[in-house]
Order: sequence, then C-alpha cells, then structure tokens
Amino acid sequence: MKGSVVRLVAVCYFVGLAGTMTEFSVAPVTPVFQRHLHISSGSAGLLMSLFALATVIAALPAGRFTHRFGAKATQLLGLALSAIGAVVLMTAYHQGNFLAVLAARFFSGLGFGLISVGAPAAISQQVPDRYHAAAMGVWATWVPVGSVVMFVVAPLLGHLASVAPLEDVLVACDIVAALALAAVPMRRITWDGTDSGAPTMSPAIRNPMLWVALAFTCFTFDFFAFNTWVTTFYTQRFHLTLVHAGLIAAVVSLVNAGFNVISGMALAHPTTRWYLVFVVPAWILAGLWVIFAYGSWPVVLTASLLTGALGGVIPTLIFAAPGRLAQSPHDVPGAMALVIIGENVGIVMGPPIFGAVIEPLHFASGFWVLGAVSVLMAWALSHAVRRLKPNTSAVR
Repeated sequence: MKGSVVRLVAVCYFVGLAGTMTEFSVAPVTPVFQRHLHISSGSAGLLMSLFALATVIAALPAGRFTHRFGAKATQLLGLALSAIGAVVLMTAYHQGNFLAVLAARFFSGLGFGLISVGAPAAISQQVPDRYHAAAMGVWATWVPVGSVVMFVVAPLLGHLASVAPLEDVLVACDIVAALALAAVPMRRITWDGTDSGAPTMSPAIRNPMLWVALAFTCFTFDFFAFNTWVTTFYTQRFHLTLVHAGLIAAVVSLVNAGFNVISGMALAHPTTRWYLVFVVPAWILAGLWVIFAYGSWPVVLTASLLTGALGGVIPTLIFAAPGRLAQSPHDVPGAMALVIIGENVGIVMGPPIFGAVIEPLHFASGFWVLGAVSVLMAWALSHAVRRLKPNTSAVR
C-alpha cells in the first residue's frame, strides 16, 4: 500500500482499537465487578449488552452524521463520548453504584457506535479499490486485537479496590487516537443537503445488506457471549486463575486476528471459493460450541483455538460487504450503519441470554444455544455470499 493509505488505515484502526478496548474492558474482569457490586451473572451481562444497545442507538444517526459532517468528525465525537463514559465509570465503581456503572457503559457505547460507523466508512470511501480487501482484512482485526489487549491488561489493572488504573489507560488511548486522527488529511465525502431527504442506501443493496446484518447479529451473539463469559467458564470449570484464564483468552483472540488478515488475502484472490472460505466455517462452529459443553480441558483448549481461527474469517467478509455492494460513495455510511446495527443487536442479546441460561453456572446449556445461533449464521451467510461481487467495488 502507498504511504498515505497505510497512514489513514493505521489511524482509523487505532481509533477503532481504542473503542474496542473500552468495550472489552469489563469482560475479562466480570468476576471482579460481580463481587464488588454484588450482582448476579445475568446482571453482569448487562455491562456488555447495554454498551451494545447504546451502539445500536448511535449507529443510524452515525450514518447520517457521517453524511453531513464527514467520517473524521464522526470518529472524533465518538472518542470524546467514550472518554467521558470511562471517567464516569471510575467514580461509579468507587461508589459501588451499579446503575451509575451501567449508565457510564451506555454513554461509552454511544461513542463506540459513532466510531464503529465512522472508521470503517472512512476506509471504504478513501482506500483505492486495489487495496480495499487488504485494508478490510486489517480492519477486521480491531475487535480481536482490542480484546487481546484487554484480556491481558484488564486483570492486571482492574481489581476490587479500584478500576481507576484501567480506565486511565482507556482515556489516554482515546486522547492519543483523537490527536492522531486530527493530524491525518482526509477527503470529505458528505451529503450536500440538496435532496428532499437524508441519504440512504440504494434500493438494490438493501436486501443483500440485510442478510449480511443478520449474519453479523448471529456472529456477535455467539462471540460476545463467549468472550464475556470465557474467563468465568475457565475459572469455574477448570479452576484456572483469572490471570491465566485471561491469557488463554488473549491467545485465542490473537489466533482470531491472524485469520482476519489471512481471510483478507483470500477475499482479494480472484480464485477464492467464497462459500468454502466464509460459509463452511460457520457450519463447523455450530459443532464446536457443543464440544465446549462436555469436553475435557485439552479438548476445550483445542476447541477454543479452532473457534478463534474459524471465527476470524467471517468479520472480514462482513466489513467488506458495504464497499463491494455500494453503487456510490454515499451508500457506504448507511450500509456500514446497518452492519453495526446487526453487530450490536447480537451483542445486546448474547451476553445476557447466555448469562441467564447458565445461571447458576450451568455452561452446557449455554453452549447449545450458541450452536443453534451458528446454524442461523451459516444460513444467512450463504444468502449473502451469492450477492457479493468478488474483487470489485463501485465506490472508488
């Protein structure tokens, strides 16, 4: 890639990474929040799901805001909201106020919704077509890499007395990301307001984008439920320490990120059989979740690594879909907003439903639910793949 493209992708990636770190800052230390705030597993799931609900609420206006003011302004506003939420959470945790902690997570989620639309929209709109698949392969690692960082850092910084050191790191990352973004030149692609209404997706891409969004809903339902509860699962069933459980979860996320990049290269290759690469893994995942329900530690560890690998290929296709389906640059923010809505509907539902099903810590039934949702994901992906255009884009 050219230097200017690399710089733009790197800065947008870091913005997304800062947002993802905020999103995942709670999951690795869920047992700490449960003990300090005296909450149940179901209530703890709200720490992730309310964040995601706020992201859904912010996603649609984020598409419109991006049309009006540009992708850079959307990301900057998102970073500001994320940082304010982190500061509020510090105070609320210290006071032992669970409702205020939920409110802080909701506020940060609004910022994440803006980031989730603005950053990939900037990449889709501004990266030349020949670099698009590779750029989206890199972008798709933002969630697993952010979770890796948090699975390693959060157990070390977050403890019963205070989560201030953890939240300080998050605020610092938001500030650095904002400064870097402000320094990067970015061509504004905005709606001039001359049409009768706000810009929307072209009718021709709405139906395939709905399949894409449904597939991502299922994906995030499974993986955010898993990521929220995986450290609790490891510690409760196999008696690992929280730090060791977090390190294993981080390794799984690294595997996931590696396959994000590999799938980006596969996406760009003209001979790739998309059904084999992007749909078959979803069918295999349905069976892997059941293994978690009954396997011994070596079997579960192997299944964890395989889950990270197979789950790494799907987001790359999802995030590439708006750019590949778009008929003009103005289609991208709306289509990306639909992806983010689908993503966060799954996040809203996954952790609390899984938490309610496993209460009190009956994990087998929860993993059966994840397997059923993976079947629906595979079905939706099979429909989406038929409509995507290999190695082409009308955006650039």
